[in-house]
Formats: sequence, structure tokens, C-alpha cells
Amino acid sequence: MVARDEDRRRAWSVQARGAKLNFGGEGKMSGDLEGVSGVLFKDDAEAATFTAEFGSASQERRRLILRGRVKLISLKQKAVLTADELEWLDGEARVEARGNVLVRSDNYEVGPFPKVLATPDLTDIGTPDMFMEKRR
Repeated sequence: MVARDEDRRRAWSVQARGAKLNFGGEGKMSGDLEGVSGVLFKDDAEAATFTAEFGSASQERRRLILRGRVKLISLKQKAVLTADELEWLDGEARVEARGNVLVRSDNYEVGPFPKVLATPDLTDIGTPDMFMEKRR
């Protein structure tokens, strides 16, 4: 299953070992997933891969939520984010990770945090208040 933004660029793609899907027509698939893996995109280029025990996805709403042993691996930064839950924030082109959030790379390790916002490639990572400051 692939979700695309308003400009038809890929936002994310997801696969699952098991799924209960609803098919509402082209670009309107949604459902619950088990044994989840996939890719997050930034500017239509692969930015990170992910895995999780469970998830839910909707192409039409461009909604993706991952749960259970979530692992996001940045292809550019070679950093790894782990969390209890991760949600794609459509329209913001970033993710919100929740619960025991850790970020590790060869150069650093930070966390655990209750909640972190990040770009898909993990170039920008911060607590919600840090991202609010950037918007002003």
C-alpha cells in the first residue's frame, strides 16, 4: 500500500505479513496490519525504513500509525529511532514518536522521551515545544 500527497509524491509505503484491509477503490485502501515494514519518503525519495509489530493505514487520508517495537532507520543519517508508537503527520511531512522514544547513531544516543517529532530522514529531531519554536 502506498500513500501519496496532493502533488502525487510518495509519502509512505507499507507491507505486512498479515492484514485486514478494506478496499474502497483506487487509492482508497485502509486497514489493520501485523508484522509491518515499509518506507517513509521525503520529496518522493526514500528517507527511512521502518518496522513494527502492528499498524493501521489509510491511503485516502494518508494516515499511518505504527505500534509495538517501532523502529525507524534513517537512510541518510544512519540513525535509529525506537518507540512504542509512531504516527505519520500528513501535511507536516514529519513523524510523531510516542512512548520510550530513543534515538541512536554512531555519534550520539538521546532519550528516553515521552514524545518526539522528527523529519522522516531524522535530520531534525526534537520535542514538540522545540518544533513549535521553529514555526514562529
